Amino acid sequence: MADLFDYLSWRGDLSEEICGFNEVDYMILSRFSYLPFEYVMEQNDMNGASAAKLCRGLREVPCINDKIIFKDDARLITAVIDSTRFGSLRAFGYVNQIDNESQTQFSAITIEIAKDKYYICFRGTDNTLIGWKEDFNMAIIYPVPAQKLALNYLENMAAKLSGEFIVGGHSKGGNLAVYSSACVPAQIQKKIRAVYNFDGPGFNDKFLHLEGFGRIWNRIFTYVPQSSVIGMLFGHDESYITVESSQYGGLLQHDTYSWKIVRHKFIQLETVDKSCKVIDYAVKEWIDNMNFAQREQFVETIFMILSETNAHTFKEMGENWLASAGAMLKSVKNLDDDTRKAVSGTLRALVKSAIKAISKKGEK
Repeated sequence: MADLFDYLSWRGDLSEEICGFNEVDYMILSRFSYLPFEYVMEQNDMNGASAAKLCRGLREVPCINDKIIFKDDARLITAVIDSTRFGSLRAFGYVNQIDNESQTQFSAITIEIAKDKYYICFRGTDNTLIGWKEDFNMAIIYPVPAQKLALNYLENMAAKLSGEFIVGGHSKGGNLAVYSSACVPAQIQKKIRAVYNFDGPGFNDKFLHLEGFGRIWNRIFTYVPQSSVIGMLFGHDESYITVESSQYGGLLQHDTYSWKIVRHKFIQLETVDKSCKVIDYAVKEWIDNMNFAQREQFVETIFMILSETNAHTFKEMGENWLASAGAMLKSVKNLDDDTRKAVSGTLRALVKSAIKAISKKGEK
C-alpha cells in the first residue's frame, strides 16, 4: 500500500501552481519540520533558503543519521532534494528551543508555498526527555510554555507577512497549531485558511469553550490513525478523520511514515478501533479522577526516575538500556514510602479505569 514516499514519486514533479496542496502535502511538510535545521541555517532568519538547498546541506552534515529523530528522515531528505513540488519551496523563520529549567521543547518553521501563502508548521515532540515531559505537563498546566511560544511565533509571523496562512503540525505540533490559531486575535484568525492537526493531543474543557476556539474550530482538520493513543488524549471538540496505518499498535501508528495514501488523499476508515476507544476512555477517566497535586507528583516522579539514567534522549537511554534499567530500579528503591505509595496508587487507578473502560465497551 502506498505511503508518503510513493506519493513523492508520483507527484514530486508537479508544482503547487499546477496542482494545489492537499492534506498529504501538509503532512509531509509537518514531517519536514522535524529535520535538524540548526546545522544549516541561522535561527530566526527570515530569508531562509529552498527546501532542496537545506536538505543538501543536511546530507553533508557529518553523522547526520545520528542527528535525525526518525530513521526514515534520511529518505525524506533525499526525496525533498529530488522533488520539484517540495524542493523549490522557501523555508525560513526556523526556531528551536530546549530549556531544561522551564521543561520546554519548542520548534517551528515557516514555508512559503506560493505567493502570499504560507504554511506555519510546529514540530512535534522530539526524542528528548524534556520534550516528552512537557507533553505530560499538558495534563497539569494550561497553557504549557510551548503553547505560549507557539502563540507568540504565529503572532510575529502574521505581523511580518501579508497574505494567508495554513497552520499545522504533527503530534504536539498539531496541538500547538490548534492552540495558537485559537488564541491569536480575531484579525489574525481571518488570515488563517485552515489548521492541520496530525495526531496531536487535545485540550481541557476550559480551552474548548474559548471564544477564539469557537471562531476557528470549523477550519481545523484533525487526523488520527485507527489505533491512535497520542491524538486521542484529552478533549477534541472538532471532528476527526481516521487514517489507516500499516503499523500495528497506537504508538507505532503515531509515525506518519506508516499512514496509507491513495492518489492525493489518506485512506480513511469510518472510525478508530475498539482498543483506541478503550484507551481514550480509560486515560481520560484516570486524569479526571486525579487532583492537581496528584497529577504533578506522578509526572515529577516518573521523570525523576528517568533522569537518574543521565540520558538526555530516549535514544541514549535505549543504547545503554542495561545501565538505564539499573539506574531506574535504584531510583525506585530510593523513593520515600509516601511517594512510592502515591505513584503505585495512581497506576492502580489507571488499571481500574482500563478495566472499567473494557467493561463499558463490552456492554456496548
